[in-house]
Amino acid sequence: MRIIDNLQYANWSEKIFRQIRAGGVDAVHVTIVYHENFRETVLNFEQWNRWFKTYPHLIMKSLTAEDVDRARASNRKAILFGFLASMQAGIDLRIADEGRSDLCGLVRFYVIDTPDVVQLGDIQVTALRNIHPPLADTFAMSFKTAHSYIVFSVDTAYFLDLAGFAQGADLLVH
Repeated sequence: MRIIDNLQYANWSEKIFRQIRAGGVDAVHVTIVYHENFRETVLNFEQWNRWFKTYPHLIMKSLTAEDVDRARASNRKAILFGFLASMQAGIDLRIADEGRSDLCGLVRFYVIDTPDVVQLGDIQVTALRNIHPPLADTFAMSFKTAHSYIVFSVDTAYFLDLAGFAQGADLLVH
């Protein structure tokens, strides 16, 4: 059995990470955004990436149950990110008060990382990690069908791999 502490929002620090480890839970589902705007949310992700590098003996970024098991086996705590659930009250209010559509019915989320290739119906989706200082996790995405090939990227530092990644694209949105 895995013990997961859900939807935590705290003043994260090494002290808190040590308390989590001492507390006997296997993972913490961190609320990565509660009331932050987009830029603040990006900064939260960047801070978490720094913590993963600074405290690899205490915490581990996790996406799957297997990641949680690996963290437990290495005496670390798995960190799972969440944001949609923490915003449910705001979503529910907007649906009821403003007649907005339920976001969950409009989108499906997929975790795609370099060098993953994911087939979504007739569309092949590929990710390439960009260089985009000061942000740590930015990606170029390619979308290929039998008839077209489109690549989306963000502003990057000099990055020769992007040229190869976009080679043959019908459209590069950069």
